[in-house]
Amino acid sequence: MKQVRTYTELFKELEKQLFPIYQKALEHMKQILIDALNRLWFSRYQPALYERTGDLINSLSIKQLKNSNGKFEALIYFDKDKIRQEHADFGGGYPFNIHMSLDGSTEYGGIDIGNWILIWLNEGSNSPYWSFPETGWYDGSLRVMQEDHEVAQFITKELRKIGITATVSW
Repeated sequence: MKQVRTYTELFKELEKQLFPIYQKALEHMKQILIDALNRLWFSRYQPALYERTGDLINSLSIKQLKNSNGKFEALIYFDKDKIRQEHADFGGGYPFNIHMSLDGSTEYGGIDIGNWILIWLNEGSNSPYWSFPETGWYDGSLRVMQEDHEVAQFITKELRKIGITATVSW
């Protein structure tokens, strides 16, 4: 660390050291969500009538919102624009729309199908076409992050690597 003369310089130097840890923590939280989706949903079955696109997991994004006054804020979210909606034909003349209703609609009840996918995966669905139980992947992911203190432990470990001893709580 370079020699600093003011609190402002000290803060900027600390921020340089802490920002990479912040970025690693965001990626770690994103991975917790991906692991939960894989464990609670995608590993349950292999589809026979369609091919998985990977769009849902690939849509998981991180957006830095703010980095000021010692606060790093970000949003980890599913970017619905990365969840393709298109008509498809996977052979045999059997069309299966990708992330759309069977009639080709991109919305249901005024809500984008990409958003419905996330709701259905968490809360389950009992429709005439698709019926599957609640997975609770979102709540389960939050529980891992909060109750199991996994993210706090990860951040504490990363801080120790750069010589900072800290107790991180959630």
